[in-house]
Amino acid sequence: MKITHFFGSLLKGRRARTLAVGSFIIAFLPVVATSVVAVWWAGKAYQDAAGAQLSETARSLSQSIGSELSINAVIFRSRANALLIDGEGTASDIHSYADTEALRNPVIFAAGTDRVEELKAQGLSQAIAAQIAFPNKMALSEVFVPDAGSAWPDKPSIAMSVPQGRGRGHSGIAVQIIPAERLLRGIQRDQQSGRGLLITVTDANGRVIARSEKAAESIGRQTKYWSKLQHLPDDGDRFQGYTLFGEPVTYAARNIVGGTGWMVTVGEASGSHTARWAPPLVVLIVVLTFALLLGVFLALWTTRKLLLPVRALAERAQYIAENEGADHDIPPHVPESFVREFDQLRESLQRAEDVLRQKVEAEQQAKAALALSERRYRTLAEAGALVFWIREETGEVRTVTGWKELTGQTETDALGDGWMGKIHADDRSGVAVEWKKALDGKGHIDVEFRVCTAQGGWVWVRARGARFRTGEGSGTQWIGVLEDVNERRQAESRIAYLAHHDALTGLCNRVVLRERLGEAIETSGEGRLHAMHYIDLDRFKAVNDTMGHAVGDALLVAVTARIRALVRESDTVARLGGDEFAIIQTDIQSEDDAEGLARRLVKKLSAPYRIEGHAVSIGASVGISLIRSNDSADQILKQADGALYKAKRGGRGGHRVHEVPPDQLIH
Repeated sequence: MKITHFFGSLLKGRRARTLAVGSFIIAFLPVVATSVVAVWWAGKAYQDAAGAQLSETARSLSQSIGSELSINAVIFRSRANALLIDGEGTASDIHSYADTEALRNPVIFAAGTDRVEELKAQGLSQAIAAQIAFPNKMALSEVFVPDAGSAWPDKPSIAMSVPQGRGRGHSGIAVQIIPAERLLRGIQRDQQSGRGLLITVTDANGRVIARSEKAAESIGRQTKYWSKLQHLPDDGDRFQGYTLFGEPVTYAARNIVGGTGWMVTVGEASGSHTARWAPPLVVLIVVLTFALLLGVFLALWTTRKLLLPVRALAERAQYIAENEGADHDIPPHVPESFVREFDQLRESLQRAEDVLRQKVEAEQQAKAALALSERRYRTLAEAGALVFWIREETGEVRTVTGWKELTGQTETDALGDGWMGKIHADDRSGVAVEWKKALDGKGHIDVEFRVCTAQGGWVWVRARGARFRTGEGSGTQWIGVLEDVNERRQAESRIAYLAHHDALTGLCNRVVLRERLGEAIETSGEGRLHAMHYIDLDRFKAVNDTMGHAVGDALLVAVTARIRALVRESDTVARLGGDEFAIIQTDIQSEDDAEGLARRLVKKLSAPYRIEGHAVSIGASVGISLIRSNDSADQILKQADGALYKAKRGGRGGHRVHEVPPDQLIH
């Protein structure tokens, strides 16, 4: 039942043509899917077959190259014997001959007890000599570059050695150094034959010995996929990769028989491989697409024949509904149909037309209501407000369009007095008072308050509204908007803040300092003691003159941070202008507490600064005046300033406390 309900809801409201075409497509999809899967499996099988063919090619090449190397070794051994027969010396001697007609490469003989040293003496390295010193039937070295004194200087080469008899019971070896590019020339001929295979032969260290493509650039270089070749099993395997020049290739690798670690890899370019199975797949896709389009066309043609009367009925019903069933309208004609149910639909539509005409007057009234609503929303658009609200004459909220977007509270929850919950607690009473005044006869409302937004913050809004005559008898409503005045309120708060604070440091200015000083004077006595600190920075003018005002301003900000770190939250810190600061230290135990703060200020403010990459050193002097209840604010400031003057005269970098004359002491 759930599945039936799901498909019913999915098909609900769809056009008949859409359903017919969709049914055909759904029926055709399994065939398409089956064909695609079959093509995929065929392509995969072909890929596997192509990979197996690559592996077989690699195996054949491995045997062929091994046989070629063995034949070369036999030929070399026989030719080396011919050189020995013609040569002179004992079996322990080392001779080097060059038969340019036969071998075209130098031949080195070694017959001593230490063949490695003998080969090294002939210019071979320790590693190469060790690899070929003791051959069984044949030994091949890794790729190396002979030195300048050899026959093939600066050319990647291979050293081949074979066991060699010298007569009189002695034996030795014959060594021939062959350029790698001349060792396996048949591989280059494979490429020229048009087979399109990339064949590479590498030594035991992965360096290229022969290559069927771009051999000159590749021989002697280590193959890019040597790490993969090292982990292949003994019988080889296939892997995906790229050539040394970034071309995608499918590789098959095999160890060369008798190659002492040599390996042959056969690669086929991915484009060539894909070209073998892609065309049949494209043809099949084109055929399937054509069949699908043909089926859709047939479904559309059949649907049109069957459902043309149904469409006409639907258009007639829509036409009547759009024209409000007026008698003078001529609805679209409904053609005859061979389906009996269509005639029943025509009769039902006629009855519906009669009912609709009876409701024309009710619809006209609804239009009038809609026009009223449009007027309301036009008022909202002209006001550019955040929220449009409507209240009944009694004050009950009826509509608050936009309230949810602003506050996150739904319109249903905002009706009645629910919207008051989103107003700041400090503003609710004022809003209630203003609304009562409006209801009592004022006729309009204009009040500002804070509301909680959907993001959790507070914004200032302005509620404006007035009585609105609905046109229905003498009935009236209240209609209004909420406007965003948050930026203006913030600007006003900023102006008020700047009027009482220093713009650079954010500290209180003289106005706030005098207010706080007056409060301290009123609370002094009766066991409470406060102190006034007057601070002046030493050598600040020199910083401004030599380093510029930007550094001077940054220094004042740094000084402010150090002062704040030394005072309590109950203390007041103010900037009096330039490099002068003041502190009202409240609730101290004795004059010693005030002097202790002054000492800490002098020490902290005199420590070196690092301002915009500059090392800055200044000092500070402090004047202290204890706050007494019988002094005025001007007197206390004057006393602290006098104490500061004495501190600076005393050598700066210190503090002084204003001394009260004995006749002014309170006993």
